[in-house]
Amino acid sequence: MSAVVVVVVVVVVVVVVVVVVIVVVIVVVLVVLVVVVVIAVVVVATVVVIVVVVVVVGLVVVVKVVGLVVVVAVVVVVVVVVVVVVVVVEVGQRDRGTSDKAALAIAGAADDVLVFTDSSFATEVAKHDVILIEFYAPWCGHCKRLAPEYEKAATALKKAETPVPLAKVDCTVETETCSKYGVSGYPTLKIFKKGEFSKEYDGPREADGIVKVMNKEAGPVSRKLETVEQAQAFLSKDTVGVIGFFESETSSLAKNFLKVADQLSDVRFAHIVDEKVKEEFKKTEEGVTLFRPKVLQSKFEDAQVDISATSTSALKSSIQGEA
Repeated sequence: MSAVVVVVVVVVVVVVVVVVVIVVVIVVVLVVLVVVVVIAVVVVATVVVIVVVVVVVGLVVVVKVVGLVVVVAVVVVVVVVVVVVVVVVEVGQRDRGTSDKAALAIAGAADDVLVFTDSSFATEVAKHDVILIEFYAPWCGHCKRLAPEYEKAATALKKAETPVPLAKVDCTVETETCSKYGVSGYPTLKIFKKGEFSKEYDGPREADGIVKVMNKEAGPVSRKLETVEQAQAFLSKDTVGVIGFFESETSSLAKNFLKVADQLSDVRFAHIVDEKVKEEFKKTEEGVTLFRPKVLQSKFEDAQVDISATSTSALKSSIQGEA
């Protein structure tokens, strides 16, 4: 019996020891698990905290940066707006200044064209040796197109070495004057000299052309050649030249010659009264000769043609026929 008891006791002791060991192992495992869980929780919590902190800090930084960008953008926009306003104002002032200058220039040019009426026409025309007058109607399209060119020419001729005035007459108002000079179409331009009608103006209608023609009209209709050198220079041009050989500038033929020269502004005229110069041309009597330059000479066109006509109309017709 004692042996059985001993065995039982031993078995019980072994079982108890095993149970204790198992319990201890379980406790140790549980403790380890708890520690691991705690560590994991701490780690996770730490990571979460770090992430939260990073996110918060990032958001703060972003907000600050965005705010700074917004502030900078607002400042830039304000500066740009101010600059644009200043530029617009400056350009506007310059444009107004340019417009004002242009308006003043146009007004000044318009002021350079004299305005004649029925009551003032004769008196005003008589004041000028040479004057060009436009007879117009305000509704006339051709007159409107001519106006700026006519005004430019008036300004240029006013400043010329020998000033030539330009004037105008409104034929819808000043009917008496327009009727007197036979104006039937618009614009009609006429040249007056020493208070009297001289001839119709049929030259260019642009400013430069008007200036050129009227400068010629303002000069002597015929150039007086007093030396052989002057005569040679006159004939050296590449255009037809007409020379009158006279006893004096007051002879009957000389007067008719000068009248024709005044009427034919597209032909060059000169005259000689000096005996020595006339001898160079072998001219012993009064007469008129047309000279052609070499470029116009041919077997059909003589170098020079003596004009036998003496009256104004015949002389004019002969020169026109040969020129």
